[in-house]
Amino acid sequence: MGILIIILAIAVLVVVALATKSQGRNGKARARRHTLPDSLKGAKLILCEPKHSIRTLKPFPIHGRPDEVYALGKTLVPVDTKTRNVTTVRDADIVKLSAYGAILRHGRQFRGYQVAGYGYIRLINRKTGRVAFRRIKLMSDAELVALNERRLALREGKAVPRATTNRRMCGGCGQRAKCPGFA
Repeated sequence: MGILIIILAIAVLVVVALATKSQGRNGKARARRHTLPDSLKGAKLILCEPKHSIRTLKPFPIHGRPDEVYALGKTLVPVDTKTRNVTTVRDADIVKLSAYGAILRHGRQFRGYQVAGYGYIRLINRKTGRVAFRRIKLMSDAELVALNERRLALREGKAVPRATTNRRMCGGCGQRAKCPGFA
């Protein structure tokens, strides 16, 4: 009789654990839905943290894994999530979101869709948990190509790095040794 009670208790714990896990996933989806900006409230989530990168060869070989992509009819809107202490959008965030836009625009798996000229950065304040969305104008293919060409020229030593106004960015910069603004 004692072993039967133990087996029954384990079975109950497993059922409760599975139900809690399922509720957590649904709760996250509900929370994501409730914090969306008004312009995405009726949108359909068609891509959410894919396991594999999506890629394209245009405007140059590029790949990435957007956090989320929403469809408003036949228009795709990329969303990238950042968790930080300060809820500011950085230039790198805009480039990354724009690259996702290019991947969606040129990727074979998204034929039949157009990409909105904007996307969103979801900013989660690490300290308070507050969520804010910033609508970001996506860079054009031409702007991304120019940025990539500059990146390649810097890497090959054919261009001179420009100093930043934010000295904290210098710490992780691969061009620091060549930079005229870094002393």
